[in-house]
Amino acid sequence: MAKTGVLSKIERVVFILVDAFVVISSISILGVVAVVFVHVIDRKFLNILNWNFVDEWIGYLFVLMVFFSISYTLRLDKHIKLSIMSRFMSQRTWTVTEIVTSLLSVPVALFVMYSTINRLLSIKEAGTVSNTPTLTPLWIPYVPIVVGLGVFILVLVLHVTRRMLEAKARKAQGLIGNNK
Repeated sequence: MAKTGVLSKIERVVFILVDAFVVISSISILGVVAVVFVHVIDRKFLNILNWNFVDEWIGYLFVLMVFFSISYTLRLDKHIKLSIMSRFMSQRTWTVTEIVTSLLSVPVALFVMYSTINRLLSIKEAGTVSNTPTLTPLWIPYVPIVVGLGVFILVLVLHVTRRMLEAKARKAQGLIGNNK
């Protein structure tokens, strides 16, 4: 019981961070909509503002939205699943499959994060900038990827841990057997 109490506290802290990321993503979506709207109106009717940054920075905001939202999707258990396969498996087999695939996702996510950090550091060291008139330092779009992946990995580990504890509890109650 003490383990799940500590796990619940860790989940609470991580989920506050996840919720903050969703708010940032939501604000980014609203920002993209507002900037595109003003850009279209200006280009069509006024043509007075310089909008060289719009396409580039909207792309960066989309990166932020994706990587700041993946943890929330997993937290709500709304990620892509092949649940149709669960009809053909016993509850035990489905549970084991979900835990194993989630466990295999951790090193993949860690590798992607490691590679992204290496890329970010090499871009920062080289001083690489975009080839647009804004000359945006290209390390900037990598920051939300690294931060988002870091939180995603935490949520993924919590997800796996929670699933394993739930499976153990169901097994102890006799709810998971070899049959459906």
